[in-house]
Amino acid sequence: MVRCCQVFLWVLSLSVGDWVEPFSVLVDRVGRLGLFHWNRRPLRVKVLSTMLYYSGLSYRVVAKVLRGEAEFSHDAVRLWFRRLREAFPRRAFRRRRVIVVDETKLKLKGEQLYVWAAVA
Repeated sequence: MVRCCQVFLWVLSLSVGDWVEPFSVLVDRVGRLGLFHWNRRPLRVKVLSTMLYYSGLSYRVVAKVLRGEAEFSHDAVRLWFRRLREAFPRRAFRRRRVIVVDETKLKLKGEQLYVWAAVA
């Protein structure tokens, strides 16, 4: 986990790179959507904390990693993630039909039988 935090701190320290342009576009889009009415924390911190959580860090680790940027709790990260998650369209859910088949070999009175069971 320490290595993961070091990588994210390094990413935060970058000022140029390929990720800066998409990140600023994302921050602009979230700002235009007007998701956050109370802006006591910078919008880029909210978006970045959401991205860090989505990448696999816990709420508490995200709050610790970004402590230098702004002071906030792990519960604030949870609320920001919930709000941003609802802002972007989800992929259409495709229902797949699954049929599970099980084959069992039985021996009754010296004779081998095969029993097939299918569950839909």
